[in-house]
Amino acid sequence: MHERWGAWSLAKQVMQRVILKGKRVRRRMFRELILKEMRDNVRSSKFLLASLAIILLVIASFHTMRADYQRRLARFSSANQNPSDVSIPPNPLSIFVKGRDELIGRSFRYSPTRGIFGPNPMEDHGVGFISTPDLLFVITVVMTLVALFFSFDLISGEREAGTLQLVLSNAISRDVVILGKTLAALVCILIPFIGSVLLEVILLMGDTSVPLSLPHLGRLGLLLLVSVSLISCFLLLGTCASIVFSRSATSLTALLFLWAVLVFGIPNLSPLVAERLVGVPSRDFLLQRRSQVWVKQVVEREWAERRGDEYSRRRVQEMWESIVSENRRLFEDHQRKLDRLVHYTDYVSMLSPVGCYQVVATSLMGVGPRDYADLKRALARYYYGRAIDASEENTAPFSYHRRALRAGFDEGAVTGLGVLLVMNVLLFLIAYTLFLKADVRRV
Repeated sequence: MHERWGAWSLAKQVMQRVILKGKRVRRRMFRELILKEMRDNVRSSKFLLASLAIILLVIASFHTMRADYQRRLARFSSANQNPSDVSIPPNPLSIFVKGRDELIGRSFRYSPTRGIFGPNPMEDHGVGFISTPDLLFVITVVMTLVALFFSFDLISGEREAGTLQLVLSNAISRDVVILGKTLAALVCILIPFIGSVLLEVILLMGDTSVPLSLPHLGRLGLLLLVSVSLISCFLLLGTCASIVFSRSATSLTALLFLWAVLVFGIPNLSPLVAERLVGVPSRDFLLQRRSQVWVKQVVEREWAERRGDEYSRRRVQEMWESIVSENRRLFEDHQRKLDRLVHYTDYVSMLSPVGCYQVVATSLMGVGPRDYADLKRALARYYYGRAIDASEENTAPFSYHRRALRAGFDEGAVTGLGVLLVMNVLLFLIAYTLFLKADVRRV
């Protein structure tokens, strides 16, 4: 009995050593494969051109957006001298992601016929067209394209050269190959991007006109982490295409078409689709309704005066309260529809990883549509309450605070981040499954 137990214990120890040795060999092969792929990528002209383009675009974006921020800050300083207006300073984080800060960081005033308005009335429809050369543009357009250029021939290129079959013949498992190649390409993409962003942030911290605080830097760090998820998503998408298509040229053509749909098509069509579903009235329609309310009260007063009725101060106050009350009702009804529009726009745009990233990035940096909606509600409470108050001295001062990080990371942002992470997992599983069944022979 003891001899049998001793033999079993010895066999168990041998098996554990074999398994441990296999894991060490597997880790060493995985590490060597990543280093090899990184060396090959760094020595290629593709890496040199991509790094140069990324660094130049990041530098140009930061300098352009810093000048834009300083211009809006100067406009705020001059507008803040008018006591009848409410002026909101621009957000320092709008240098990285501008979002709706052009709508938020400006002056506002109230008119019975126009409601609450700014110097440049603009409609807000959630995720809109990409037009600002900020860091969001660099990541969603440039970095996603760079990820595809690094991955479109990740498998098909070696299959065409005949080296893929040689690599797999050296006892390297396919999961190690696909994971090592993907991680090596991701690291090579992130090195110039993260390096250039950190360099520009250090330079911005030395600029006294840009008040970057520690919470701002924390939000920027989270933004870069989410950016890695978006870049890896497109990298895995390119890897899947390089496995499916035997020719690299075919893979690149299909990926460029898919990139245009995911980057420009879905995010830019989502407001139009959501507007069809919600049916938000236009700004001109609202102005017409407010004017009708004003004209109705004025006409009633004129008819009363013609009949010889005296319009006391109390009657005038009641007329004013009726106008303001109707304006508030119009505002609340319109804002509810706008909230639904933003909600639907965000969820339609999440069909694309770029749409998910835009929702997360704008919410994270405090420049999203919901931040603008919070400001409009604060302005409504201030102006409509002030309008009804008969005593100007008793009016409370305007109060508005940008949302904290926890409040800013709302339901839409959490959903967008979750969808983006799920897309990464699904694409990796698809790439892994396809590579296990792929024919590695030279075409």
